Amino acid sequence: MNGIKEGLTQFIHPSLSKYTFLRTYSFMISHIPDSCVWVDMEAAYLDPPPIKKKPGRPKLVRKRESHEKPKASRSGSVVCTRCRNPGHNKRTCKAVITSESNKRVAKAVNKSSTNARAKVGASSSQPPTQVQT
Repeated sequence: MNGIKEGLTQFIHPSLSKYTFLRTYSFMISHIPDSCVWVDMEAAYLDPPPIKKKPGRPKLVRKRESHEKPKASRSGSVVCTRCRNPGHNKRTCKAVITSESNKRVAKAVNKSSTNARAKVGASSSQPPTQVQT
């Protein structure tokens, strides 16, 4: 076992040993004083690095000059199919339902219920029974 450990120590740098660690930190490390105690040094102003064009797809909207007109926005708006007023759609419409629209709703409900009954009868494994009167 000792032969293996001694063989490994030749591959480890001496600065990573326990002895070197203890010797390095044997004295007290003093704290860094507050920034008001620091000495003012005159250094040249550092400019930020230049902006590089990044790879990839370019932006869709062209940046316009200050004298150019901005791009025109869309002029259309949403129109409700129930009350025909602009600004909202059928789902968010708060208009009172009229009798004509009630008839349309009733037709749709009757049509869907008859379709559902027909599907139930068709899916049954037994033949339809008739009621004698």
